[in-house]
Amino acid sequence: MDLPKDFFTPESALTLSGAVAMTYVVSNTCQAAFGFNPRWLALLIALVISLFGVWSTHGGLTDYVFGVVNACLIYLSAVGVSAVSAKRAVRTRGVDTKAVEPGKRTFLSPWW
Repeated sequence: MDLPKDFFTPESALTLSGAVAMTYVVSNTCQAAFGFNPRWLALLIALVISLFGVWSTHGGLTDYVFGVVNACLIYLSAVGVSAVSAKRAVRTRGVDTKAVEPGKRTFLSPWW
């Protein structure tokens, strides 16, 4: 089996798993590197990836409508990945405390 030479390619962006991974990685990188993490950022990234797929296949109006719906699927899948991989809050004497100091977010901080 040959190992891939590229991690992400335009072709991998056209698959659900590739688009979800790209959305998750870019969103978390913006969060970790720049401290920029509005809730809409991942949706915007998912829209760009999905609409790029429609544009690259020369889709029509109907394809763009489904591209928006697919972007919602990509976004919600990336949110699910974030929820599953996020560091869980630590429970101390009935009070929830974050594993990371307040205001400081890491790559695996939950989005919500």
